[in-house]
Amino acid sequence: MADEKYIEIANRRIKSALKYLNLVKNMTGSRNYDVEAEDVEKITEALHNAVDEIQSAFDGRTKTKKEFKDVL
Repeated sequence: MADEKYIEIANRRIKSALKYLNLVKNMTGSRNYDVEAEDVEKITEALHNAVDEIQSAFDGRTKTKKEFKDVL
């Protein structure tokens, strides 16, 4: 079992990440944005890649830090 500090930090960071993912989701049903299918593909690909990198890091396959760039 992970130690208490790790659990505390993990819970805080996961809650924060999920909050921001929800903000991205909120952009999907708005009439305020003109969204192209190509943009949706870029956004979802970037998110999937980030999750894949997290999984790889937990599996011990990667240790490199990635620089985040604009998606659109």
